[in-house]
Amino acid sequence: MVHTTLRKLDTIYPPINGWQKLLDHLGKTEADDDPLLVLTVLDICGLGDAVWCLDEAVKGADRVLDLYDRLKAPAEADYEHSISQARAEYDRIVVEARALLQRAKEVSLAALDCRYDAAERDIASAEAAAWADIENGEDETGVEYDRTYRREIEIAFDGYRRHTAAAGSVFSDARRRAEAEYYRVIDAARSQYEHVNGPAAKALGLAEVQALREALERDKG
Repeated sequence: MVHTTLRKLDTIYPPINGWQKLLDHLGKTEADDDPLLVLTVLDICGLGDAVWCLDEAVKGADRVLDLYDRLKAPAEADYEHSISQARAEYDRIVVEARALLQRAKEVSLAALDCRYDAAERDIASAEAAAWADIENGEDETGVEYDRTYRREIEIAFDGYRRHTAAAGSVFSDARRRAEAEYYRVIDAARSQYEHVNGPAAKALGLAEVQALREALERDKG
């Protein structure tokens, strides 16, 4: 049976996650050189620690790992087959949702730009009207122009501020609604995917544990 020692395990980096749990199970407080079955590591610490133990703390473990890979291959193929459609559907929904979100942002941004352009045209129109009075000789001294200019420009700027503030608020609201819808769709799609992936991943995990157990039990080296 394949074995290692606590001292060998104590030297690998990163350390196994279940080091303290393993010590407690063995009734020990520190590493020693007593033989330790990798099956024990598998049972106490789990699959990840057992494979890491074989990789780093067992000499000549390649034959066990190769057998493990062969034994778990059918389960991995079954897993990939069982979730392939769910994964493809999730990916499709994500791509569509992102495109819709981007389009919503572009539309709302275009509307914002239109509001700004209209407000800027109002200011330009007020300035042009004031200059027209001067050029037509209606205000040769410029006094009336000065008063009219200040009044019209202030009105125009006040409208500009109101319109752009309202446009900015509309844009922000539209963006928030689009983002909320995006995350709603994505969350629903992820939930549907996990509904399929969760049980499949659990079955794969159990099959991998069984495959490693069988590989360890078969090895006589």
